[in-house]
Amino acid sequence: MAKIRIEPVRLTSMGKQALGYGKSPIKDHCLVTFSPEGAKVAFGLAGDVLVYAQYNKEYFKAIDAASEEAFVFTLSLVKERLAYGFKGEEVTMHTDAQKVYLTGTTKDDTADEALTAVTTEMIEAKAPFSVAMTDLGLVMDKLSEPFNLQALISQDTFADLPVYETVTFDTDGKSLTMYLGDQLGNRKRPVTIKQYANANKPQVEPVGTPLKVTYNMKLIQQLINIFDGDVWLSINGGALVLSQKQKDYALTYVISAYEEPKPQ
Repeated sequence: MAKIRIEPVRLTSMGKQALGYGKSPIKDHCLVTFSPEGAKVAFGLAGDVLVYAQYNKEYFKAIDAASEEAFVFTLSLVKERLAYGFKGEEVTMHTDAQKVYLTGTTKDDTADEALTAVTTEMIEAKAPFSVAMTDLGLVMDKLSEPFNLQALISQDTFADLPVYETVTFDTDGKSLTMYLGDQLGNRKRPVTIKQYANANKPQVEPVGTPLKVTYNMKLIQQLINIFDGDVWLSINGGALVLSQKQKDYALTYVISAYEEPKPQ
């Protein structure tokens, strides 16, 4: 596998982003592909959640990889290995045929974990849509229906809310209102839009179209906290996309529209 040197906090962040790990992880493993240019993720975390990420080589202190090499990033690597004993400026990660090794700086720990093999099931879990790097981050480049609204919102939009089952976004193409609900009650909240976009390009004026669609609120609350700062929200009748582009990496989650559970 690729041998990488990186700040421990950045490797931990990368692992949590790949696993959809907010307060808890969506999945306990994720396939990451390393190359001389950095690392990429395109994986189905659940039936209704996809993760896309791209880490430029500048994200790492050093990366040594031959072409493309697949690696299974596990929850235990984040939660049980990296979480303890790595407080220095960098950690080195590499593998052999049996294990993955973490080596810290002089006063840090050295740890290892059994290497998780890449399976056919993992390969088949690759996210099905192709994405392109845009001003909004990684966004699907071929859509069956265009986005009705693309808006930059604060990461804190959902911060002071209790956990609800669903959220319905209602937009006229300019403003955006959330209707949150569970079995006991409902809540209405207007969303402050900081900037608009159209066809993945920032715009001064809103150019959206009307839409009313429902999503799984628990998933949105879980995933938006993984980002660092304002997030682009793109919605259409089939999916919600949360995306962000930073200096040396980009992160995107795609959440399918909510479907009512079928009666047993």
